[in-house]
Amino acid sequence: MLIEIKMPQLGQTSDEVKLIKWLVSEGQEVKKGQALCEVETDKVTMEMESLESGKILKLVISPESIVRTGEVIAILGDSNDVLNEKNIEEIKINEKINSKETSEIKNDKIIEEVKSPKINELKPENINNIKATNLVKNIAKIKNIDLSKVKGTGPSGLITKEDLENYQKMMSETSNEVLLSQNQLSVAINLLKSKTEIPHYYLKREINADKFLKSKEFINNTEGSSISMYSFLIFATAQALKQMPKLNGYFKDNKVILRNDINIGFALSVGDELYVPVIKNADAKTIPVIDKELKSLALKAKSNDLEFNDISGGTFTITNLGMFGVDEFSAIINLSQAGIFSIGKLRKTLFIDENERMSIKNVFTLTASFDHRFINGKLGAEFIEIFRRIFEEELPLE
Repeated sequence: MLIEIKMPQLGQTSDEVKLIKWLVSEGQEVKKGQALCEVETDKVTMEMESLESGKILKLVISPESIVRTGEVIAILGDSNDVLNEKNIEEIKINEKINSKETSEIKNDKIIEEVKSPKINELKPENINNIKATNLVKNIAKIKNIDLSKVKGTGPSGLITKEDLENYQKMMSETSNEVLLSQNQLSVAINLLKSKTEIPHYYLKREINADKFLKSKEFINNTEGSSISMYSFLIFATAQALKQMPKLNGYFKDNKVILRNDINIGFALSVGDELYVPVIKNADAKTIPVIDKELKSLALKAKSNDLEFNDISGGTFTITNLGMFGVDEFSAIINLSQAGIFSIGKLRKTLFIDENERMSIKNVFTLTASFDHRFINGKLGAEFIEIFRRIFEEELPLE
């Protein structure tokens, strides 16, 4: 019996991936769960595993090809099965039909979403003639590229990612354009979508860091290594989410989806790249354990070894620019999350208590961005207060 192996949904913002190379060959027996090929998604490079066991009769897709979700990439069978030209032709015909149907269904929606100034200047009849994939439309929107000037080499003149890359390279030869990496494009698309769709509002509060500095000194002496401030922030945020689980969700289709796991993402810059690795089940981990995972993920990011699992599943995010001298800032919420904490630099400030006694305290400014569709101002303020209490009063000292 012939078994079609189809490309699953692997990207976070696109239904397309690039098949980098095959890890198996035709005629080889493979087991379910065995790595078949290496693919590049909109975020990372990863291995795709076989969903079935059998003998590889045909590798349908060539390396370096763009593949859509649901497209047949390989055909498996029993050891006695033989694949003839008729079988292959039927698969190709089905693929073309499915591709055409998908394109027709998505085409109107995609064109409505992509309205860069240059495309809007086109005549209505020309707009309808532009055929491009989801990823290409989003890239064109970010980079303000007139798709009417790009020649499509795909089926029926479809503009593919490769066509757009070739066009960008051609244009860059006569201009000062800098081509964005796949990760940078993905970040740009996600942040634009978030800022456009999520009604952000911002709350700001000064947080006392005296207890944090004492706790950091104690843990450093105990562990024999320097603990990152990020680890304390992740710990306190996870514990706050545990006490206020409504913030551990997101808004979708006019309802709130609550997550069971508390997974905290932390923004990390490596050169021009921005990554958000995730500490999974952070509410069940101590500060030293969180710190070890954080440093391991940071090393993977610097060596470009982050895997899909390392950056997926986040339920809340923290970003810290205080280390770069930034006093305060307001960050954009990551998609499928309720909010994000922005941390400013540690500084000393004069404090006067109710008895007019003066003292010097270490503080930083926390700015919280929340999704106003289901987190109102009161809930946001309550969440910050829970975080403040944990960070100022409940960090371990012994």
